[in-house]
Formats: sequence, C-alpha cells, structure tokens
Amino acid sequence: MKITICEDNPIQSELMQKLVGEWSFKNKIPLDVDTYHSAESFLFSMSEKDPADILLLDIEMDEMTGVELAKKLRKDNNDVIIIFLTAIKEYVFEGYEVDALNYILKPVNKGSLFNSLDKAVKKIDSEKDNYLVLNKTKVSQKDIVYLEALSHYIHVYTVDGMHKVKCSLSQILGELDSETFVQCHRSYIVGLRHVSSILKDEMLLEDGCRVPVSRTKYKVVNGAFINFYKGKLDGYF
Repeated sequence: MKITICEDNPIQSELMQKLVGEWSFKNKIPLDVDTYHSAESFLFSMSEKDPADILLLDIEMDEMTGVELAKKLRKDNNDVIIIFLTAIKEYVFEGYEVDALNYILKPVNKGSLFNSLDKAVKKIDSEKDNYLVLNKTKVSQKDIVYLEALSHYIHVYTVDGMHKVKCSLSQILGELDSETFVQCHRSYIVGLRHVSSILKDEMLLEDGCRVPVSRTKYKVVNGAFINFYKGKLDGYF
C-alpha cells in the first residue's frame, strides 16, 4: 500500500511520517510512504511514480492549496483516498466537492489519524477488486466498455478514453470480474453493463460501437448477457 504525505511544514511532515509508521507497525501493513512539501512538487512527480492509495493532504499551503490540488486530481479522474489535514474547522465544508474521506484537525491526534487510516483501508479492501491499474492509472472496471487485442498490446476502451497496455488478453481477463465481463471473440472482451443488445454475430454497445461475437462463444455470451440483466449481480451497482 502506498501513502503520500503532502505537508509544507517540515515539522508536521516529520510527525506524520512517524505516526504513519506506528500505524503501519501496529496493523502489520507494509507501506511505501512518499512525502512532498508542496502541491506543485507532488503533481510534478505523478507521471513518474505509481499512484498513491491514500493522500494525507495539508489544506493551507503556499501557492496551490490542498483543496485546489484535490480538485485537480478529481478533474483528472484520480480516485486516490484524500484525508485532509487542517487547523481551520471551516475548511471541512470544502471537502464535499472532492469527496474527501475525512478531516483531521491540527495538531494531529494519533487516535484520529489511526481511525482515518483504518477507514481508508476498509474502503480500499471493499473496492480493490473493482479496479485495474493500467500504465500506473487506476481504472474502475465499471468504466471499461470493451478490450481489444492487437498484436502484443491490449487496447482498453473506457468511458473516458483508451489505454494501451502490453499484455495478453488472457492475462487481463484473469483480473476482470468474471460476472460482468465476457470474452465474446478471441480478440475481444466486453463489459456487459455497456451492452445494449446482442445479435447473432455481434454485440451493440451503448456508445454505438459494434463488437464481433464468434459462433463458438455465442451461447456463453448470450447466457452471460441474460444473467447480467436479470439482476443476479446484487450489490455490484
């Protein structure tokens, strides 16, 4: 698990690192911890490092504030769990817009921090099977429309665009929810939630795309499609 601390006060940053280390030891959770002293330095490093699972984010920073950074992350579809650190109670209302998990008032209380991290881990555990990491970007499986194998690459088409990853179709199929995805052709996998209708030799998707269905896979594909829309996937929506 990766935790990033973005705090412009060196003393506070050091304290957070110490407390996070204590929490990690207490819960026997191995961590990769990064620290930054400005929103700008955090953004600069994002393209070179794996995405954080949890971001402990100071609100009152010079130049770009923590709230401004959080808004940018959400605009870029980054779903990192954000826990704000602030000395001003009024900032709590700013968190609704960026879906912050929690606020911790300074001076940071160990109990408050530990409770927030426990809550974050529960959220991650409940959602971890619903995401894929594609080229260091976390993508919700619900947003994947279909996947196409081309040469040694897989083109993953989502509601927001396309990701190109180097792997086999069988590899990525093993990471997908078997009840909401079906391989309809040797070169295609489709997300059933994005299918409008199934024909004899193709599937019509909500965005107007057509994906081929091989003759040998038609029965399995049709059965998966029917089961999905019968509502047998309780709790997935």
